[in-house]
Amino acid sequence: YVQNDVVLVGDAAHCVHPMAGQGLNMGLRDAFTLAKLLENAHGITARRRALRAYERERRSENSISTFGIDALQKLFAPENGPLAFARRFGMQTVNKTTPLKRFFAELAAGKIAGWP
Repeated sequence: YVQNDVVLVGDAAHCVHPMAGQGLNMGLRDAFTLAKLLENAHGITARRRALRAYERERRSENSISTFGIDALQKLFAPENGPLAFARRFGMQTVNKTTPLKRFFAELAAGKIAGWP
């Protein structure tokens, strides 16, 4: 994500299936985190420390998000068979369970990861 003071943000840092705009959400979180960490990073040493912190934080969270998006894409790809049956059952269960629905909505919006 960071090399020689060049910083990758958004799709330059990660490319995911365009499922529900999560790539955009990840990119916005990248930008928010970078701005927050650089806000008080005065001087070369402080800036480089902030860039390393950005890389650690965002690479970790983006890896988890990328894995989840990839898994969802694979889950929703088949139209028939046992995976399609399991998917329909799971979606019906989530749809009928308000706390689960809220959890997944907050997770997708980044609220569970501590985002405003």
